[in-house]
Amino acid sequence: MRRVLVAMTLLAACGEKAAPPASSASASPTITLINVEIPGDSDSMAFAKLLLQTTLTNFKPTDSSGAKFVYKTMQFSNGNSWKAAAYIEMDDIQIDCEESGSWSITPAESATVAGVNWKVETTDCAGREAGGETRALMTLSKTGLTNIRFR
Repeated sequence: MRRVLVAMTLLAACGEKAAPPASSASASPTITLINVEIPGDSDSMAFAKLLLQTTLTNFKPTDSSGAKFVYKTMQFSNGNSWKAAAYIEMDDIQIDCEESGSWSITPAESATVAGVNWKVETTDCAGREAGGETRALMTLSKTGLTNIRFR
């Protein structure tokens, strides 16, 4: 009986070990440019990767006057697509909506500055229509959007 207990203890001790839990400080995922049409220079490629890993928050996609229009979140994705959760605010009433579409960039001025063009292909935002286009010169950093100039 004693030999059986010793053998079972040794088997349990030598069995497969469970994998250690994943660290919460693991590296951020690698951004790849899959199905993305961009200029082929290294600055444009670096800018596009930065754009894909940046979620714009509380971003006003227009500098025009009128009702307040804000993208709560805007994310550019592979396949030259983008999606945004937005709201329109009129007379202290906030109406949530969504938009999505396609994007492109012009040859980048640097790894952090490039012209970004996006087209609205679907929208359920009041007063906005599919087909609208925005052109802007964006400056990005690892912490997000640092400057934008609409064109």
